[in-house]
Amino acid sequence: MSSPQAPEDGQGGGDPPRDLRSVLVTSVLNLEPLDEDLFRGRNYWIPKSKRLFGGQIMGQALVAAAKSVSEDVQVHSLHCYFVRAGDPKVPVLYQVERTRTGASFSVRSVKAVQHGRPIFICQASFQQAQPSPIQHQFSMPTVPPPEVLLDFDTLLDQYLR
Repeated sequence: MSSPQAPEDGQGGGDPPRDLRSVLVTSVLNLEPLDEDLFRGRNYWIPKSKRLFGGQIMGQALVAAAKSVSEDVQVHSLHCYFVRAGDPKVPVLYQVERTRTGASFSVRSVKAVQHGRPIFICQASFQQAQPSPIQHQFSMPTVPPPEVLLDFDTLLDQYLR
């Protein structure tokens, strides 16, 4: 599979050099809004398998879902199903269904469609960020640094006496 290329450092058009993460976020995960809760995603490379890369579809579907919730929530659960192979020559339409919008939780269903048929479906649950009263671990005890501890032979000798 070929991968997206970051622009050359200092080459072309005076644009500042960007790392691969910037290219990913600004291009691959950038969706074109077509209507409320309807988006179009572009494909940026064609794998040798001649099918769409599942990670790209999943990422774009999550972005589509996130565009339909408020900015004060974070995704905490994502369930995905690949139901058909995707065609890398055709853009993907993402249809978002606002399943539920509550006070602290929101659920979105997303269907990725090509040629009028779903190729991927997912359900994302978002939660408003809240501090948890539950602590699942103890605080780390204060211990001496490793360089002041006895080495194994000295420790063994001390115990044998």
